[in-house]
Amino acid sequence: MDPIALPDGEWPTVFSLICWWLWRCRNQFVFQGASSSSLEVVSMSMGWARCLWKDWNWSTVAAGVGSIVQWHPPEKGWLKINTDGACGGSCQRSSVGGACRGSTGDWYFGIATTLGAFSVFQTEARALYEGLRLSWERGYRSVELESDNGVLIESITAGRAADSNLVEQRLLSQLLRRNWSVRLRHVRRTANRAADHMAKLAGAVEQMRVFVQPPGSILNILAQDISGLYAGAC
Repeated sequence: MDPIALPDGEWPTVFSLICWWLWRCRNQFVFQGASSSSLEVVSMSMGWARCLWKDWNWSTVAAGVGSIVQWHPPEKGWLKINTDGACGGSCQRSSVGGACRGSTGDWYFGIATTLGAFSVFQTEARALYEGLRLSWERGYRSVELESDNGVLIESITAGRAADSNLVEQRLLSQLLRRNWSVRLRHVRRTANRAADHMAKLAGAVEQMRVFVQPPGSILNILAQDISGLYAGAC
């Protein structure tokens, strides 16, 4: 992996962050049965460190990687996809969801499905892939893709997805090389509530389900996103 250039005196903070991530993965394995490969753990740890470094030095932030708190519609002619993943119980049954909307906040389609025993990182990557794949299949060629997993977005925008040990990231890399315009952004959970809701709805969906009309239970979230009235914690 590429080395991380840090300001003098900041390495102890980054080292502590990496240790915390390793400890978190250990606890997920012991208490939830969610396993991660060594390469995945290292990749996520280094990704967190890179994201932290970018917070220290905003002039180095790559285009499309940010920290957006509130949902905003895409520009005219673009489709925005928000995706999220959820792990229930011992992570033996994961789910993914997505909400796809246009420049006026109008609903284009939503997705929801359950998976097998996926790690959290793998589940989030699968959510991105499914949202992007369906957008391509439906003929959209100008797409904004948002996720609240900053490490995953940073990994993709930094060009590491093509060589990832996760098949979902490699598939994402292949999709991104097609002839279309795709913008990837990291957002806070407050800007990703619609996708989170869809992922939780997927609990009873065995196969990929495409929602041409928004579920009734998500209408309030959609209205709050458009009005900008939601003031939840970041």
